[in-house]
Amino acid sequence: MSDKPSSGHFSGTSGDKAHKDAIAKKNKQNHILGQSKHKFGSLIDSFNGDKNKTFDAIQDAANKVAHKLPDGITTQKVKINGIEVTIKGFVKDKKFYFGTSYIEGE
Repeated sequence: MSDKPSSGHFSGTSGDKAHKDAIAKKNKQNHILGQSKHKFGSLIDSFNGDKNKTFDAIQDAANKVAHKLPDGITTQKVKINGIEVTIKGFVKDKKFYFGTSYIEGE
């Protein structure tokens, strides 16, 4: 008989953390890109409607900025595909954690 649970997953493994991280990323993506008030239509269009690629591009741009910033709360503007995006959140150990993000005036 196997020690493995019937679901095929071990509890408390790095797989559990990866799953939780994926859910957290999807929730943040939905919060940021899923609200019309954030005005991401043109940016999403620039990625052929792919919200995953759009969010990854925002996250990548935010992390590039974070490498230059001290730890703490910040608001920054980044250019993605020629579109200025405002990102708000905090930097910890050169990594950016989103509070929110939006495009002004679209």
